[in-house]
Amino acid sequence: MRPEKSWLVQEAVTYLQGSDYLYLLDFSRVRVEEAAELRRSLRAEGAVFHVVKNSVLQLALQGLVFPDLKPQLSGPTALVAGGANPSGVAKLLLQFRKQHEDKLVLKCGALASRFLSPEEVKLLSELPTLDELRARCLALLQEPARRALAVFQAVPQSLLRVLKAKAGL
Repeated sequence: MRPEKSWLVQEAVTYLQGSDYLYLLDFSRVRVEEAAELRRSLRAEGAVFHVVKNSVLQLALQGLVFPDLKPQLSGPTALVAGGANPSGVAKLLLQFRKQHEDKLVLKCGALASRFLSPEEVKLLSELPTLDELRARCLALLQEPARRALAVFQAVPQSLLRVLKAKAGL
């Protein structure tokens, strides 16, 4: 393998090693300004968008935890990987696709060793974000204390209402 190709493969491996997921996209109809906009929005989630040659990506995927994506590696391919929130990144990709008249085509995705079809990526994007899940968990933890407080407050309030009613007679 030529040194420059080896360097490209190593660079792609670096993108993929820090991620538990990846999405493969066909970006052929996306303009440069739109790609820059997508990169900025993905950066907020800690993810990266890179255009990669299919042969380089195929070599980079060897030995990593991801499934065999060789059948999906045809035509112009970009990869999105990185960050700790695959659901949030999928949501950003689908929002971008919707805002830009379906110029971006989602080929497939991978979550660890599991292959994700475009429909499964769409389902993943509909999951709540990590912050939303944390908020729901916190609300569940606070609910018993809130209900107990309501019960404890109800007894004195009821007694107070009875005394007010008796005083009014």
